[in-house]
Amino acid sequence: MIIFFNGGPGVASIIMAFIGQFPVITHGTQELFLYPYTWNTNASVLFLDNPAGVGFSYGKTDQDLTHTDEDSARDAFTFFKQWAADWPELRNNSLYIAGWSYGGVFAPYLTYAIHNYNAELQMYGGQPFNLKGMIIANGGTDWNYTPDPPPVD
Repeated sequence: MIIFFNGGPGVASIIMAFIGQFPVITHGTQELFLYPYTWNTNASVLFLDNPAGVGFSYGKTDQDLTHTDEDSARDAFTFFKQWAADWPELRNNSLYIAGWSYGGVFAPYLTYAIHNYNAELQMYGGQPFNLKGMIIANGGTDWNYTPDPPPVD
């Protein structure tokens, strides 16, 4: 299983479900075809729109739409635990957390939260999540180390 975050921040993750499935090739004409190398050929992929207000996610108040990376991680982890409770048959599947662009911030935060949760479960008993790893693609993780950061006003 893969949990996928898109970047932005503010770009819906579900967009990648369509981009990764149906690329458009241009050779004088545009043609839609099924992409044979998509992740969900071999894994269940959960496209998580995060933080609240992105994609189809929403908040009930304006304050619900103001976030830090830590808040976003806490919300994503709360969502994931509830999702796992709703789909217990998938709990033992290998789990990878993936992030593209600014999703390269969301993915490590969620991975760390799951890792810490698993450590607590090992101490006190319980079934840990089968966390295997993290995938970062073109991650914007730290402007102190990322080449060519955008200008700051």
